[in-house]
Order: sequence, then C-alpha cells, then structure tokens
Amino acid sequence: MKKFILMFALLLGMAVNMTAQTIVKPATFDNTYVSVRYGVTALMHPGCNGFKNFAHSLAGQSELQFGKYITPKFGVALDGTLGWDTYSCEKMSKNVVPFVSVAALAKYRVVDFNRFGVVAVAGPGWIHAFDANYNSEHFDQNGIFTKFQLEFSYKVTDRVIVDVVPELNYNFTSGKFGHNHQPTFDARNAWYGLNVGLTYKFGNDFQLCDKLYTAAEWNALNEEVNNLRAELAKKPKEVKVVETKVVKETVKDATFLPSVTFERGSAVVGSIDDLIKVVKATTGTVTLVGSTSPEGPEELNADLATARANAVKKALVKAGVSADRIKTVTTYDAQRAVQVLLSK
Repeated sequence: MKKFILMFALLLGMAVNMTAQTIVKPATFDNTYVSVRYGVTALMHPGCNGFKNFAHSLAGQSELQFGKYITPKFGVALDGTLGWDTYSCEKMSKNVVPFVSVAALAKYRVVDFNRFGVVAVAGPGWIHAFDANYNSEHFDQNGIFTKFQLEFSYKVTDRVIVDVVPELNYNFTSGKFGHNHQPTFDARNAWYGLNVGLTYKFGNDFQLCDKLYTAAEWNALNEEVNNLRAELAKKPKEVKVVETKVVKETVKDATFLPSVTFERGSAVVGSIDDLIKVVKATTGTVTLVGSTSPEGPEELNADLATARANAVKKALVKAGVSADRIKTVTTYDAQRAVQVLLSK
C-alpha cells in the first residue's frame, strides 16, 4: 500500500512539474507592444565627406515599431522610420522629410535581468528618398537595406519601458543616388543612428517555472515510476468480500421511504423535512437501516453505520416522532445512507 501511495505521489509530482514547465499559451494580444522613439541619424555616403566628418551628415528621425514575442526569447516586429533633414551639412533633399523606410525585423532577447534587458534586432527593409540630391540633380530613389539594432531597455513599470537603441543600416542597392550597384555590405553605403523612446506592452507576459528539469532527471524519475509499477503488478490483488446483512423480517411487507444520504465518513444529518412530513402522516414502525461503504475496517464501518441510524432517529424524535415507533439496524453496502422503511 505504501509503495502504491509513493507511486501515485511521484506521478502527481511529474504532472505538476510538467504543467509548471509548460509555457502558458498567450492570447492574441499577449506579449505585444508598440514603441515610439526619436533620435538622430548620420548618412555616411561620400557626398558628406564619408567618415571624415560624422557630424556633417546628422539628421533627425522618428521611429514607430509594432511587435510581438512568439516565445520568451524570440519576437518579430514591423518598423517604420521617418527622416527629418533640417540641419545636415548639405541638403540631401528639397523636402524637410528626405526619406521614409519600412523594415520587417526579427528580435532575440539576449539579456533579461530584473528590470534591465538587451535585445538584438535585424531584418531587411525598403527605403524611399524624396527628391534626392546627387550632383545637383533631384529625383526620387528607392532602395533595399538591412537594419541592425541593439535595444537597451529599462522596465519602469510592468507595461512601460524606456529604450535606448543604437542602429546600423546598410543600403544594398544604391549607395550613390542615381547609380545602380550590386547588393553589398559597404560602410560607405551605410547610415548610423541612435534613438531614445518608450515602449508600451499589451496583455500578459509568458509564465515559466523557476527550474527546468534535464532529460537525465526525467529519465531517472520515469525509471523509478516504472520499477514501482512492476512491483505493484507482482503483488496479488486483494479482493475483500463483504457480506451484506439483510434483515428479512425488516424488509418483508415494508414500504421504502426517502433515504437520508451522508458525506463520506460522516454521520451529520442534513435537512430531512420531507421525511419528517411523511413519517408524521403515517402510523406503524419506522425502521432505520444505517449503512456504509465496504471499504475500511469492519469495526469502524459498524460504528459509523450505527451512528448514522441513531442520528436520523434523534432528528425524527426531535421533530415530534415517538421514539417507540423507531428501531435501528445496520448493514454494509455502497449506499452511504440510512434507508427508511415503514411497516405495520
């Protein structure tokens, strides 16, 4: 019996641990967020002296990003950026807004420690330059680029996060406006940026247990459970046959009235108003047959069956039924009830 209980406890522990290690399935808007950032960018093409004077090509930019984490580590995002060319060394465009870009990004959470986090971001995008200026000529220009970012974050509340995001972008297709080039990573065709902003999180975060068990630990636990099962299978099955004591003279020519049921192991009587009305409206002997389920020690079952019958008798007497009309007997079956019989 002890081994059976131990095996059951082990199985229950396994079920609880497996449940604890399961990532809670998110709802539609769980683990989603929106980020709004503002910063500066430097376009490092030769028209602004290349690497010789980084400050000459500074321009402002605004970024809006929508994203969702698919797992606690991996996420995806759609990023849009709008440039503001108001103070660079030479006007790259006749417009205040020189370019817009859209990028599809993959994100990987590198560090997640208390309120601090670091996320690596990368993905391809499309950029459109408005009325671009090259060799005194002005025309629109499209390009394909790749964005790389590192998001340094600080969690202010459970939903609000402050971000500092340096970035590097490579223009694959047109390092010089108006000239077609083969796709390539070239620092001369890159632009750098630094954005600062806020992120707002929607829904709930992923919920994980504190400890993840190794495969070796699971194998050891499974082996122990299998050994207990094998030992249990070798033991003979014990079947206890309990004879039901039937008092023939009690049942003969008797009318069954509503039974009184009990909770397991209890002799507390609930409401028996209906039974009291029936008994008061009749004459004759009322026999109360106390019973229990057959499990457990016989002595305990006998005492419980007697206690149940006596409890119902006490309730009937208290309600005004003469004690002389009532007799009690006990038996053992699966009723967990007191059967009430009325005889002449």
